[in-house]
Amino acid sequence: MSATQIHIRIKEYTECLVQASARAELAAMNEIFGKVKQRVFNSNITKDGKDFGGYRSEAYKKKRESLGLQTFSKDLQFTEKINQDGPSLRRDFQLGVDEDNSVVYGFTTDRSNEIRGYQETSDKQIGEEIFYPNEDEIEFGINEYYHEIEKCQV
Repeated sequence: MSATQIHIRIKEYTECLVQASARAELAAMNEIFGKVKQRVFNSNITKDGKDFGGYRSEAYKKKRESLGLQTFSKDLQFTEKINQDGPSLRRDFQLGVDEDNSVVYGFTTDRSNEIRGYQETSDKQIGEEIFYPNEDEIEFGINEYYHEIEKCQV
């Protein structure tokens, strides 16, 4: 292989990596986001693996029971049955691209973000990080990133 051919292959590989990088970032963040969403909204587990526990407010438990919702384990669904005009944490928790073309995730409404903060910091609520990825979720995302980059074969 000539020096010119090597140069062409390296240039092609570099171009592939540049294109794959954005794709890989999105794939990695999508993987992490999906894992966090699954853990929070389906398994009711904090970042560090703690169960959310039960509902502390008897009034809120009764309201949920009257609407036919489960009360044996706290969940953060905030269904429309309870918050008819209010936020839905599940709906408001989104993955997107910001103005710098960076992939980000978080809440689309200030109210949902306030609820997140209260749930994570109040000793009357869960009191620990919920919506941040844990090491396993990050590792899944990194593996997905590498998988996308490995597709660059020149």
